[in-house]
Amino acid sequence: MPFCLSCGKAISPGAKFCGNCGAPVQAAQVGLSNQALVAGSQVVVQPTAEKSRPKGIRLLVALSLVASVVVIGFGVLFIVVATSAVDLGTIFILLGVATFALRYGYSNGKSWGRPAGFGAGTVYVVFGLLLLVDPDLSIQALGATSLAFGTANLYYLLRPATKEYFQG
Repeated sequence: MPFCLSCGKAISPGAKFCGNCGAPVQAAQVGLSNQALVAGSQVVVQPTAEKSRPKGIRLLVALSLVASVVVIGFGVLFIVVATSAVDLGTIFILLGVATFALRYGYSNGKSWGRPAGFGAGTVYVVFGLLLLVDPDLSIQALGATSLAFGTANLYYLLRPATKEYFQG
């Protein structure tokens, strides 16, 4: 938000005059998006601190997006093909939607992203372990994938840089 060069108060976007002192807004003030302080007639721009994303967050976001699409796809497949597995299909769809919400929390560093990620990672690990005991190899492959995603998710969330990212 721009600040007045005369009094230092914040100026509303699009205003032609300062709401505090009435001074006209100058062209130099337009586009100041960082906090500005008036020092005499000088404007000193102080950048605001931004969250620095830890390494790997983009990979985690991408994996979460892929996982949500795959899990929702399996849920729809269970409902359409195996009508007796409607409950299992519904669980898959809900898990996929929750994973998509996690993607939003991860990419924006939301404070709820880390605890929700622990919950989802744990669900993926447990779900993967349950699927690994199935005699069908395709179900075992799905279980191994789920176990790998959940374990990687939990490991990543334990890293110090990741903890700091979600606390800031």
